Amino acid sequence: IEAFPLFGYELGNYDALFEEKLALLLALREQTHVHWSGRFRAPLTGQGVYPRPLQNPLPIWLGVGGTPESFVRAGTLGLPLMVAIIGGDFRRFRPLVELYPEAGHRAGHPSETLRVGVHAFGFVGETARGAADDFYPGYARLLTTIGRERGWAPPSRSAFDAACGPGGP
Repeated sequence: IEAFPLFGYELGNYDALFEEKLALLLALREQTHVHWSGRFRAPLTGQGVYPRPLQNPLPIWLGVGGTPESFVRAGTLGLPLMVAIIGGDFRRFRPLVELYPEAGHRAGHPSETLRVGVHAFGFVGETARGAADDFYPGYARLLTTIGRERGWAPPSRSAFDAACGPGGP
């Protein structure tokens, strides 16, 4: 969300912007010359969009973070779902993931097109403790930097270690 002011967008328009930009992306995927208009950018009046993707259609996965509406949107559109889990227990996402195929089936999409992926932090080392020790300094630096801008408390090693356990991301 920190990119919103950078591009002149209001955070209050998040949902409307997301829907509009996604609709435009899907139109661009289907057509070389697009006629399109929306609230947040100038209209397209048949301009060609190049280069065209090698894959036809261009694979688009819809990334979601945790709102039920985003899981339903992906299912309704029949787009593959990528669940971004950057915090919390993986198991709490299961009820949300279950909304996805329900919405997809209601919209008439076959089960084999309704795919789910997970995006989460990962780091591999010789041992779990060694991996955690190697990863933590960069992780802490990142969260400290972002946290200063967003008003978060500084990260702690104990919270990080708890997050590395079976109930963490």
